[in-house]
Amino acid sequence: MDAARFERPGGDAGADRFDSRLEAVASDPGREASPLVAGALQLVGLEDVREALGDRWDGIAARAVAIAENELQIQLGDTAIYRHYSELSFVVCFAELDQVQAALRAGNIARDIKARLILQIPEIAHVIGVEQFVT
Repeated sequence: MDAARFERPGGDAGADRFDSRLEAVASDPGREASPLVAGALQLVGLEDVREALGDRWDGIAARAVAIAENELQIQLGDTAIYRHYSELSFVVCFAELDQVQAALRAGNIARDIKARLILQIPEIAHVIGVEQFVT
């Protein structure tokens, strides 16, 4: 799916926040002539969960994406923002982390999302286990 064309039903508050914060940084008159983007971008997605669930995915897709978004909201502080990138993934901007730190943080968040999915949708626990997604 083309990320630029993906639209969530009912809007996307995360995208609005992401866009408005990026706009605020870009238009800050006190900003020096340094690069606009610092930190690191990472994708956090549910593609592996969809693959593991197969035909069962359609029955829980909306709930799983909502759980993932809620977990992102809980875990990301003021120094990181996110928005939907596609139907199953989010792009996260970790403003104060380098690439290595951001990759580790995104991996931890992905693991926690899967753990939350198992807690909130227990009927999928036998199909997905957090340990199978942790590398």
